[in-house]
Amino acid sequence: MKTAYPFPHERLLAPIEETRLEWKGENTPFQARHDDVYFALDSGFAETEAIFLQGNDLPERFERWNERTKPFVVGELGFGTGLNFLLTAEEFLKRNSCSRLYFISTEKYPIHRDDHREFFKKGDFIERFSLAEPLLAQLPGAVPGFHLLSFLDSRVQLLLLMGDANDTLDQLEAKVDAWYLDGFTPAKNPDLWSDGIFRSIARLSHGSTTASSYTAAGWVRRALTTAGFSVEKHPGFGKKRESIRARYQGSVEPLYQRTRPWFRMQAEAPRGQFSISGAGIAGMELASRLIRGGAQVEIHDPAFEFAASKNPQALVMPQFARAYTPLQHLTAQAFEKWNRYRRAESSIPGFAPTGVIRLPEGADDLADLKRAMEWLPIDRASWRWLESNETSTRTEGFFGGESLWLENAFTLRFPEYLAGLRESMGPRLRWLEKPSERPDILAEGSRIQEHPFLSGNLSPMRGQIAHVPFSGFKSPHAVTRDGYLIADPTRECLLIGGTYERGERELKLDPSYRGELWKKWPEFASQLPESDDPSVEGWMGFRAISRDHVPICGALPDPQFFEANYSELWRGRRETEYPDARSDHPTYVALGLGSKGALFSKLLADTLGGLLLGEPLSIEWSQWLKMNPVRFWVREHSTRKG
Repeated sequence: MKTAYPFPHERLLAPIEETRLEWKGENTPFQARHDDVYFALDSGFAETEAIFLQGNDLPERFERWNERTKPFVVGELGFGTGLNFLLTAEEFLKRNSCSRLYFISTEKYPIHRDDHREFFKKGDFIERFSLAEPLLAQLPGAVPGFHLLSFLDSRVQLLLLMGDANDTLDQLEAKVDAWYLDGFTPAKNPDLWSDGIFRSIARLSHGSTTASSYTAAGWVRRALTTAGFSVEKHPGFGKKRESIRARYQGSVEPLYQRTRPWFRMQAEAPRGQFSISGAGIAGMELASRLIRGGAQVEIHDPAFEFAASKNPQALVMPQFARAYTPLQHLTAQAFEKWNRYRRAESSIPGFAPTGVIRLPEGADDLADLKRAMEWLPIDRASWRWLESNETSTRTEGFFGGESLWLENAFTLRFPEYLAGLRESMGPRLRWLEKPSERPDILAEGSRIQEHPFLSGNLSPMRGQIAHVPFSGFKSPHAVTRDGYLIADPTRECLLIGGTYERGERELKLDPSYRGELWKKWPEFASQLPESDDPSVEGWMGFRAISRDHVPICGALPDPQFFEANYSELWRGRRETEYPDARSDHPTYVALGLGSKGALFSKLLADTLGGLLLGEPLSIEWSQWLKMNPVRFWVREHSTRKG
């Protein structure tokens, strides 16, 4: 039997083309690709209110919605200019003072960001909508995949599914309360009105889900009816004679039902209190995410001196590989998450926008880098190749040759950042400097855990960095190759990192390993003091690394249940013969982040925190399976022993 679902990256990572906005007259934005208009500025607001807000009875439903944890979820086909999102958010905030809104929208051809800004100015969006400017700041551009944008301390969230909706909706796990069927005219954009789209809409609906659309085309009504909706015609808007409103009456598919039985363990009902073990960056980001969702959090800090989050300064950038892997895709998603956050925040404690110069180790490495950048889903406006002379100029003549410039990469001083994060959480965070016997969430990656699903699959790796007295290198940019350099001109020193010391468990600095750092930089190694020189300041810590280097994120199952029901997966029985996994009050984990704790922390906080708060899954479900703790059991027990 197969042991894992394949990741459909060929489709989900297909390049995205941005749309250049055109105009018909003074008031009507137009897209030439589909030969259709978005809306008219003098009537678009009223059309959205009539067709989508009133068509789904949202003003009244928003007033009645009193869920403190689970958000109200709106799904939309075709993000376009963002008008529907802005009007919906405005209406929700006006009518509801305590709950949260979660808006999901698909987009295959995003408007170019420069055109989008000009359009917002022309339509007076920035003056009218408080979220217009924050929306422009966070828009991902032509980057395929799932992008979660947060506003007003996560009271309003926007999940943009960038790419072909037939593929992105298939990767979505959610239950939508109201649908906006708002793609371009069906005759001009049939891909967004396909049978597959309607099947996905049905799967993502529940017994109280509604839908509305400006079109009343017969085949659209029939497709909705086939998908399980009851459909009614209503008066149209403007020149359109009819519109439709619908309510879902089909069978309701539970969340994650498409996965195999051992992955189907459902999240607990959303609640308002959580305890977390681990006050490093993973635990703190999770605490912040839960608190912004309205929860109270108790965090237990075991105060392990050599935890990875004690690192004085971290480098945050995506990882590269010569061929696609889910890990590289995950690092790209995590990197884009950070970039949206930094564009939305005016000040981030400990943050330094250094950018990164990635030096290839040779011709083969350069070729691998160029292959990776062909598919890596990060903002294409944020990186470029440097010719040899520009590499030399930016590195003060120490390095030359063609290199990769990552403008949005940055460094983060952990102590300052974590202190600021703790302060921002206020009284909703309770801090306990003692271990927890049974936390709800385990984010303490510095020590080996004894749980059967972690033992042997999570191991510590010692690492060291060095602060070296050296004033000869003062580049404002971080430099990476097989290690990294960060100059600190105020202290006239150079940070050199970092080592990967497999199997070392001693809690001490080891200059013999640190000497390996010097060998990585022969360009000026002879000018540095010896690695064991007293003038060299060192730092040592332990990272927790999973067996496959992918973070471990999700619920830890009941070992006894798995042993009783899934110990012989190698026999290849039909999946229908197995019961669904279960665990009473499971412990959730965010572990195995390795040397990329800062990079992964926000993505994992959104993913796991959102799950615990009853939100839709904010990453592709196949990526979620790649991080699931159950993956190790499946790999081990799908092969016959002996």
